[in-house]
Amino acid sequence: MRAIAEKGTLDMAHWFEDTVHANGIAIHYTRTGGGKPPVILSHGLTDNGACWTRLARALERDYDVIMPDARGHGQSSAPEYGYGSDHRAADLIGLKTNSFSSIAS
Repeated sequence: MRAIAEKGTLDMAHWFEDTVHANGIAIHYTRTGGGKPPVILSHGLTDNGACWTRLARALERDYDVIMPDARGHGQSSAPEYGYGSDHRAADLIGLKTNSFSSIAS
């Protein structure tokens, strides 16, 4: 895990990023952390997990916000195939299963 900080922003100083391997790919994510209830925010087709930064700042007092980069986006792997909604759902389940055992189904 690697801590991150955004210039001029104290809010993100305790956030971290990491990569989990699931479904044959590397899935990068950013997480606000803390012992709060977790929530995963899944971005749209043309974004990456960082698109949720403003919302994550608003939610981080009450939630551990997890913002993954979908396959082919941001810092996640970009395989030649597997971009349907079924793969995307399986990737999110893999992210939860392989890294976040505390996240409720």
